[in-house]
Amino acid sequence: MDVSFSQLYQASKQCRQGKAKGSQCQRYEANLLENLLDTQAALQSYTWQPLPMRKFVAVNGSKPREIHSPAYADRVVHHWIVPQLQVFIEPKFIHDCAANIKGKGTHFAVNRLQKMFCQVVGGGYFLQLDIHNFFYSINRNTLLALLTKHLRGALRDQKISHQQAKDFYWLCQTLLKPALVYSGGDATRTDPLMKQLPHHKQLKNAAQHCGLPIGNLTSQFFSNVYLNELDQYVKHQLKCQHYVRYVDDFILVHKSRKQLALWQAKISQFIQQHLQLRLKDEKHLQATTQGADFLGYIVRPHYQLVRRRVVGNWHNKLKAWHQKTQNSAGRYQLPPETLNQLQSMCASYVGHCKQASYFSVLQRLLDQHQWLNLFYNINNGQLLPKWQNRCLGSFAAQCLWFVSQYANTQVYVQKGRQFVNALQPRLGYPLGQLSLILERLRHQSISYAWVAENGYARRLKHRQLTQLFIPNQGKYDD
Repeated sequence: MDVSFSQLYQASKQCRQGKAKGSQCQRYEANLLENLLDTQAALQSYTWQPLPMRKFVAVNGSKPREIHSPAYADRVVHHWIVPQLQVFIEPKFIHDCAANIKGKGTHFAVNRLQKMFCQVVGGGYFLQLDIHNFFYSINRNTLLALLTKHLRGALRDQKISHQQAKDFYWLCQTLLKPALVYSGGDATRTDPLMKQLPHHKQLKNAAQHCGLPIGNLTSQFFSNVYLNELDQYVKHQLKCQHYVRYVDDFILVHKSRKQLALWQAKISQFIQQHLQLRLKDEKHLQATTQGADFLGYIVRPHYQLVRRRVVGNWHNKLKAWHQKTQNSAGRYQLPPETLNQLQSMCASYVGHCKQASYFSVLQRLLDQHQWLNLFYNINNGQLLPKWQNRCLGSFAAQCLWFVSQYANTQVYVQKGRQFVNALQPRLGYPLGQLSLILERLRHQSISYAWVAENGYARRLKHRQLTQLFIPNQGKYDD
């Protein structure tokens, strides 16, 4: 198999993004050269086999989902093979296939749907459908046949060589072997959430020759290859002009309610005969003015709203974070990982909500969680962290930054092996005296903030809030 070292190295760099601090990534990169050469040799000799995957349950809102995480070395192979196949398969996808494609995603799909609503002159209807247990219903033999069809087309169009076609087929066949699908062992002993999963939501219970593990890059790409057959049927056989799909959730829009009902019957028959899939029993055939509940938004012709469940999930996560971080006396212990968790959570939800009309949502959330004002400034709908020094100038300037963020609070800042009162940055005290001073302030019910050094930013020391004490916190209670 022709696999260059440079291609594998680029795949490892892609795999590293967002995972650099993980233990698996660090162990792999500690012997990066040796690991890449081993993978290259195994691929070239056609002896590469995927390792067992780690199985766990991820809870997304109220919906637990079984996840299969490949070994890190296997992820590198996934990041190598997917771009090789994307080059000649992805151009065949329709424009409104939105999932797992660079430059597209949930926002793209939602905006396209809203535009389609507006394009139906005089108002119309939408038909929203979903596929029952999609990933675990994918027939691997059918999928391999579809991949073979694409490989033959690329070979015919001279986009790949005959040897590359054979190599790609071998690797796809290896990735789709049942040994890969069912590896990972029984996680029910270590993860109690696994016992709460319905029988059909566990990969080990999938029908024979069926099922792709959720959590694999290849599974995401293969799912698009599989449902591309549905996309082509809807666009070219049914001649549906307004159609958008995100994974297995798809919507058709038309001015005639009767036409949509007819299409539903034809789609159900097509996916059952050609893809061995079936639609969920629930369907939504409604007027576009009623709005579609799609990908976390309520989409209407001229505006979008954030789904209530999304806001409710954010509320619950904020409440859990606050209860975990603050003790009954109003003292917050704030190691960097705790604040990073808050920042990641809020950035994720703000990024989702700002796509829609969310200023009122954000205001209600701040009213419910007034303690957020201790950690964020609100500016044009953005949450700007107060716990990090945004001023990267002198030490005195950093002290003034924290004083400005925490008025009526004693602010103490670390300076090497000393600490200072932020209002008197030139007068230092030994760090050994800090705990005694903070304890005295707590006893006297005086608010304080402790800012410790936390690495470097642009070659200057970075300082971050590490402890915060606000007495009489009744107004901040959830």
